[in-house]
Amino acid sequence: MGKQKGLSADKQALQDVGNYETYNRDIMRKVFPRIISEFKAKSPRTSVGDIIPFYFAILSLVDSREYLTDGKTPNRSYGAAFPSQDRLYEMTGINRKRHTWLATVLLQNGLLRDIRREFVSGRHYIYYYPSFCPYISEDGFIIDAETGE
Repeated sequence: MGKQKGLSADKQALQDVGNYETYNRDIMRKVFPRIISEFKAKSPRTSVGDIIPFYFAILSLVDSREYLTDGKTPNRSYGAAFPSQDRLYEMTGINRKRHTWLATVLLQNGLLRDIRREFVSGRHYIYYYPSFCPYISEDGFIIDAETGE
């Protein structure tokens, strides 16, 4: 098979092209099946499959602007997605009552690095910081690059 021209293995170069994002395919092949099977083993009636569109909706809304339009002021939401619950519902059809639970499951499994709640100018924002999961074990666990855990 020949090498594809115009595609780079460098994530930043792909983002610089615009409207292009990468994800680790082992998330779909190993991580989500493990999470879903663990929940189904404990409670077969649990509806956890909607964790997949929830994660990818968050991933698709990550703010990649490091600075504000002035080019000097750091962007407080850089690297985070901060969609409203209504926006997540529009994108996924997932009831807003489930968003907190799904986000917690993603956080516990390493698919989100952090979740921050802030009040800015009288409005409540939830910042989701997704992990791009560069290292995934054969049994579907996220491996922390710094600690190896």
